[in-house]
Amino acid sequence: MNRLLGTVLTIILITACGTELKETVPTIELQPVISIETTTTTTTTTTTTTVPRIGKCAQWHNLAVSVGWPEEELPQLDIVMWRESRCQPDAWNGADAGLMQINQVHTSWLSDMGWTHPEDMFDPTNNLLFAYRLWTTSGWRPWSATSGLD
Repeated sequence: MNRLLGTVLTIILITACGTELKETVPTIELQPVISIETTTTTTTTTTTTTVPRIGKCAQWHNLAVSVGWPEEELPQLDIVMWRESRCQPDAWNGADAGLMQINQVHTSWLSDMGWTHPEDMFDPTNNLLFAYRLWTTSGWRPWSATSGLD
C-alpha cells in the first residue's frame, strides 16, 4: 500500500512538471498513525436487603437474617427474644445469656464453636447465630416455655 502511494506521488510529480524526472524519486514509506484511547468504566452494584421493622425487637431483625434466620421466622423470633431478654443483648439470669437467653447446658457445644458461656453469648451476632443453629436442630423447643410452641 505504501509503495503504491509512493508511485502515485511520483506520477503526480511527473505530470505536474511536464517532463520526466532525471533522478529517481525516493519512495516514501508511510507509517500509519493510530491512536486508540480506551476508557474502562467499572460499576459496582450493592444490594442490601432491609427487613421491615415490625415487632418489639425489630432492631435485631437484619442481624438475625444476616446470620441465617429465615425472614418468615422473624415474627416468632421477635416474640421469643422479647420474652427472653426484652431485646437486651446483655441479659443474664445466672444460667441464660444474651438476646435469646442461651442456656449454660450448651457450654460444650459453644466450646466446640470456639465460644465461652456466658461471655460470647452477650455478643448479639454470636447469640443469634448460635440460636439459629440450635433452632435448625431443635426447632422452637429450647424456648417452648416462652414461645408458646412445642
